[in-house]
Amino acid sequence: MRAPDWVRGALGAWARQWWRIHTTDASIAGTLGKIRTEAEGAAHSRAGQHFDEVYTGDALAVRLALDGAPWAVWQILGATYLPRGEYTAGERARALGISRAEYFARLDAAHWYLVGRIERENPGSTAEPSRRLGG
Repeated sequence: MRAPDWVRGALGAWARQWWRIHTTDASIAGTLGKIRTEAEGAAHSRAGQHFDEVYTGDALAVRLALDGAPWAVWQILGATYLPRGEYTAGERARALGISRAEYFARLDAAHWYLVGRIERENPGSTAEPSRRLGG
């Protein structure tokens, strides 16, 4: 059985935020750098505070669910969601040294692992991750 669609959307949000965190000034200076350059009001707006080096919404739900996850889960999700560019499942499987069938089996297992971790934190909820966390 295929994992719910929301898990793929949440992983997409996680990957986008991962890249933002790891490839911008946030990864170098973060909020402290903003405070030095912007002085009073750094990382603030009328709507609230902004910290580029943190996960939010569905990406936060994924990041929290990945805490303590087995390396195999990190490996397959990283190979699937983090690369920039278009890669086929076969190319990703070859990079991991596994067959295409094994790639899809591991990806499905990793999706269900996240579903289980996120739903365990919010039993009985049918909302997507950001709604479960109050986002």
